[in-house]
Amino acid sequence: SEEDVDQSLLLKFEGVYMNAFVYINGEFAAKNPFGYSTFYVSMDPFLRYGEENEIWVQVRAGAMTNSRWYSGAGIYRDVYLYKAGLTYIVQDGIRITTEDADEECAVLRIETEVKNRCHGTKNLRLETTLTDEKGNRAAQEETTVILFEQETRKISARITVENPDLWSDKTPCLYTYESRLIDSDSGRILDTSIGKFGIRTLQLDAKRGLRINGKCVKLRGACIHHDSGL
Repeated sequence: SEEDVDQSLLLKFEGVYMNAFVYINGEFAAKNPFGYSTFYVSMDPFLRYGEENEIWVQVRAGAMTNSRWYSGAGIYRDVYLYKAGLTYIVQDGIRITTEDADEECAVLRIETEVKNRCHGTKNLRLETTLTDEKGNRAAQEETTVILFEQETRKISARITVENPDLWSDKTPCLYTYESRLIDSDSGRILDTSIGKFGIRTLQLDAKRGLRINGKCVKLRGACIHHDSGL
């Protein structure tokens, strides 16, 4: 609609097999050669606001012999339309890494990618809250940042969690993070991202194999492919 002029619109394709070319209103918008990977398409430069828009996905699956079996062709997983303001947390832009962890304390590094499409500088505040499986607050961090016009930046912060519930194959405990991007000048929440993660350390060497939280774990299982196109 015409009201979406000041919004950021994004398409998420979970899977298109394969050699996908995406056109919006007849203009080339994006391509993705890989048949099993998720990819995103920024729609903003190609949209006609207040008019009907056409999205065309062309698949060139016959370009080469590419599989031991017939994998089908076309869009075989969900497609999502995301809408955000001009300043937002980039989709899949949050990465949480366990730097050190034991039963008493865990140190986490959280990287959050934010983007400013505004024609001007934005004074921002990034608030991140961690809660355990019972809903209790485990930790909280606040970072201020100045984002310049058309800038994309990764904001890095460290958070300490006392007496963490460590993730393992025996105790798959998960924490929830909630990151809020706030305009410091107005106090308005611009974007929110919520997800789950586990706190654990991984080590791998030739003598002791895989260790999770310092304990040896035997790898078991197999590679399970997605359902075939048929």
